[in-house]
Amino acid sequence: MTGGASPRRSAQPRWLAGFERLDRGYGLVLSAASVAGAVAACVIMLAMSADVLVRNITNRSLAGTFEIVEVAMVLAVFMGLAQAERSKTTVRVTLFTALMPARIAEAMRLFGLLVTLGIVAWFTLACIDRALTSYATGEYRRGIISFPMWPGRSMVALGFTLLAIELVFGVTRRLIAILRPDHAVVAATGGRE
Repeated sequence: MTGGASPRRSAQPRWLAGFERLDRGYGLVLSAASVAGAVAACVIMLAMSADVLVRNITNRSLAGTFEIVEVAMVLAVFMGLAQAERSKTTVRVTLFTALMPARIAEAMRLFGLLVTLGIVAWFTLACIDRALTSYATGEYRRGIISFPMWPGRSMVALGFTLLAIELVFGVTRRLIAILRPDHAVVAATGGRE
């Protein structure tokens, strides 16, 4: 090899390069959603701390704390679902697939992803319908203060939508790995599996 020359990578189909760019971009969206979930967890902590402080000083609860914590809890949980799936930090049971030959194990994992995608798509559609109905009917929770229900329901729908999209990316990555064993899409997993 001559000095300064770099080895050429094998030519990659344009669609594959486009998919990898799109996959990396979606990873940034999920990172931002996870940050929103982390901020919501901080809001929960601050709101509850303020409520305890006010209750100890005035012997009365801080109005609206329960409602704020309720919506922030939904944000904290559902904004991180898709990122957890992407980073493979969700619960996984590999007892049987670890014992199978690699090709069969990959096919079983693909089947599992497809089943999961179907269930999550169903949840997503149901949650979107419920959020739209909640908004259209002006659904409120009665308490110390009246608080609209649609923001929380919308966050659940958004969380499931992000998860469904991530599962589509996951199925595509898995198909690429099965059909093109010479080319592994590792952008999302960082090489972990």
